[in-house]
Amino acid sequence: MLLASIFGNGLNYLLGVFLARSFGAMQFGLYALGLTFFSTLTLIVPLGMDTGAIKFISEYRVRQDQPAILRTIVYASGITFVTSLLSALCLVGFAGTISESLYRKPELTTLLIYFAAGIPLYAVTGICLSCLQAHQTVRPLIMVRYLWEPVSKCAFAGLAVWAGWGLTGVLWGILITLLTSLVVTIRLVSALPSAGAQGVDLWRGPDVRKLLAYCLPLGTATLVGVITPRADMFILGSWASMHEIGIYQAAFQTAAALTLILGALETSLTPFFGQLHAAHDKNGLEQMYQTASRLVFLFTVPLFVFLAVFNEEALSVFGQEFRAGGVLLTILAAGQLLSSAGGSPNNLLLMGGHSRLVMWNTIGVGIVSLGVFAVMIPYWGVLGAAIGAATTQVLGVGIRILQVWRIHRIQPFTRRLSKPILAGMGTALFALSVKPIIPNVLLPVLGCGMGLLYVFLLIMLKIDAQDRKSLDAIVQKAKLLVATRAQC
Repeated sequence: MLLASIFGNGLNYLLGVFLARSFGAMQFGLYALGLTFFSTLTLIVPLGMDTGAIKFISEYRVRQDQPAILRTIVYASGITFVTSLLSALCLVGFAGTISESLYRKPELTTLLIYFAAGIPLYAVTGICLSCLQAHQTVRPLIMVRYLWEPVSKCAFAGLAVWAGWGLTGVLWGILITLLTSLVVTIRLVSALPSAGAQGVDLWRGPDVRKLLAYCLPLGTATLVGVITPRADMFILGSWASMHEIGIYQAAFQTAAALTLILGALETSLTPFFGQLHAAHDKNGLEQMYQTASRLVFLFTVPLFVFLAVFNEEALSVFGQEFRAGGVLLTILAAGQLLSSAGGSPNNLLLMGGHSRLVMWNTIGVGIVSLGVFAVMIPYWGVLGAAIGAATTQVLGVGIRILQVWRIHRIQPFTRRLSKPILAGMGTALFALSVKPIIPNVLLPVLGCGMGLLYVFLLIMLKIDAQDRKSLDAIVQKAKLLVATRAQC
């Protein structure tokens, strides 16, 4: 999952680099603004059905209740299709108003219409993948989200630029990719054992009410939790130029690389959190919670140090004009590092059935985020947006960690976290001391040396037996995959 996440998100990152270099910061800013509307709506329209599907299907699998699993799949996918279709129609209807009256950028209208067409395709595909994920298989998610979609979008983007179709051709390629993903995932879900259950009464009022009672608070939380963290982009659209928005998006997208490790672990562990809650295994929850936090921090610290030291160089891959966002990248990466260290408190709350608490958390942090962005962006522009995004993100994770401690009396932090912190500090001091005195041509050598130094310092500080066991398991899994591919 981690390797696939790195590959898929890496290709998506390269796609952004390619579009920025092909169309310039202004056109890339328009694309980023349209993509913000698309990504925001695709996260909102499921109304929490993706998380609800994982929770309830995981529990029904423990009881081997195949009819209940089938009903959950039908309810979640049907509700998501209706809400996503209505959302797409609304975006099409208001595209002109948003582009001309709100942002005073008429050229944004066409992009919003194209992105609107992809909302139902992406949202329903996500529900199907969640249903498959609840069966403890992430292979469909890997194949669709991290292999097929990034590769296909990059291929279509290259074809569109080569043929001179411009940004419109890129968007057509995205729509074709999403339609193919939907067809594939529907076929995979139809092959599940529950889909073949005979004589199942698909409509059961209590099951519908149970699912809605859990998911609707999540839908409310998602509405606030998705819009407010991206309120920086919405507010910047009125206060900053497309050039500045393009630079900010490049920095934000680069800093998001730090979330890959936590995202991979959360995707894999969420169904197990649900089963451990169902089995009332507190010790298992605590061990998994703390192990996830340690592994995330172990791999995230060196990534942060690299981005902080080479912030301008990292953004220069988008083009020389993007180097101006170096400080923004460091601030955003710091927020990602601190929030990733908290492990998965939100997933623990969700799998424990505390969807209403998650809703109020998200609403509260969302209100604070809106206030911070509304105050800081008009005065400090993109710098204020970066500071606000980092601080509110850390605040939200901190609140959830405290609530998990209050409810379950478990927390993610152990003394073992001090070792990657010390190793990262030593690596950063070395790099910052050496970088000013070496020529630019040797910077890649310095980057490799930083990685080796970080590993060396970890060894000197003595990696714990439990962490070594986890890392050895990852290495053995990688060797097994390589050996299997070689035999094939």
